[in-house]
Amino acid sequence: TSEAQQTTVMWPPEDEAEPADRKPLVPSFPFSMVDKKAKPDFIARYEALLKERTARLAAKQGKGPSLDALLADADKKVTRATSGSTDLGQQEARAEINKINIKGSLYRQSEYREDLATLITSPRNRYFSESFVNRVWKELVGRGFVEPVDDFRADNSASHPETLGLLADEFVASGYSFRQLVKTIIQTDVYQQKQVPRDVTDLVQEELEASFLATPMRRMYSESLYDSIVTAGHLFDVKYTAGQNEKVIEQEVRILVGEEEPETIAKALIEDGAADGDAKMKKMKAAGSATGAGYKLEEAIELDFAALLNPGDEVELDKMQIKTAEQLEAERMAAMRQVTSRPGMKYETKIVKRTVDDNPRFSSSLRMASPAPIGHFVRVFGQTSRNDLGEARNQTPSMRQALMMLNGRLTHEASRVGDLEPIHKYLAGKKTQLDKAVKFAYREILTREPTAEELTNAMSLLQRADDPNDGMADLRWILLNSNEFRFLP
Repeated sequence: TSEAQQTTVMWPPEDEAEPADRKPLVPSFPFSMVDKKAKPDFIARYEALLKERTARLAAKQGKGPSLDALLADADKKVTRATSGSTDLGQQEARAEINKINIKGSLYRQSEYREDLATLITSPRNRYFSESFVNRVWKELVGRGFVEPVDDFRADNSASHPETLGLLADEFVASGYSFRQLVKTIIQTDVYQQKQVPRDVTDLVQEELEASFLATPMRRMYSESLYDSIVTAGHLFDVKYTAGQNEKVIEQEVRILVGEEEPETIAKALIEDGAADGDAKMKKMKAAGSATGAGYKLEEAIELDFAALLNPGDEVELDKMQIKTAEQLEAERMAAMRQVTSRPGMKYETKIVKRTVDDNPRFSSSLRMASPAPIGHFVRVFGQTSRNDLGEARNQTPSMRQALMMLNGRLTHEASRVGDLEPIHKYLAGKKTQLDKAVKFAYREILTREPTAEELTNAMSLLQRADDPNDGMADLRWILLNSNEFRFLP
């Protein structure tokens, strides 16, 4: 409260009591702290760790030049840099101006703010360590000791207070090491528990999960699911050789009535792209990107990290993004209309067919702009809009998610077999090795060997198909849509 003119908090509020009845509140920290006179084992270990780190840092700094030597060297550099100046008065004036605190009259920094931060993160504040551990435990195990995770209060006690307290103590003693906390949790028997059997009732399932004798069924986060499909489907790089995946697409073009043959003009416009010869548009044409916007949306906008890390001038936002095929197509069509439109002339719209080499390639969700566009795979599967601070993910399954997995372009392209994939050698030629292909698919997608029954069913599926590649595409589509793939083990 020292940042404002009013340095005390009056209670009750103004609209609930007369001015004479309002009294200043005595400041106090809102959470109980470990007694300062006591020194539990975890605090003693924490303080010993801090001393060790301080000594190690001091020893490391002792190997280099001293601070006094660095300051003396800096003074010499400043003297050399300013010795050639003739206007010393101007330099002094500039130095005096820099001393002026422009915001001094507008903002008073609280002398208690750092004290508050110290109290919040103090090893004696068990609320801080326990709440942090509770959140990490829920992320890894699926259920927190306190539920909801942000509802710590006297009448909502932890389900396993001793375990929570032990993990919190070790978290503090390790110097608040997040890595050590995660390592400790994933080595527990609780983290390695399986889900409840299918034949149990909901009441039994709730009891087992609340007591950490079974782990809740959880689907992968949207980004993890997206990257897993891209990885399993070999979509991080092209998987077809040139000409192996050609596609005929239809395109609308506006042509001038009365000029040359319509087909000639349309083909010329497609081949040349926009009149200015935009390189990006030509790249789009070569990639064969002219299908509907909704189907290509799963590729999203990818950040160009090379431009972001360029040490030059500030990079504009449009230069920091690799545009989607739909954006490039819209720009090409807009430029084409602008170039071909002439006042007082009539135009017709023609449908032109052309063949493109469709060789899809997807990027990791880590390289995408966040949040992804509305309707993108990761948004449909729970990525937040980031409009509100602390916005929670919605993990509720929906029909739209099911349809995107069944009919979406990402799953479709991941299921198809490219001739550059390792599995293709088992499906090509006259002597196919269907059993090895099935085992390879199971290892790639489910990271395990198929059972005897699964192998028999998969072999039957591939043998009934007209082409082994088509049969394998059906099998991979089935595996990608299975609960075993989409849900955490």
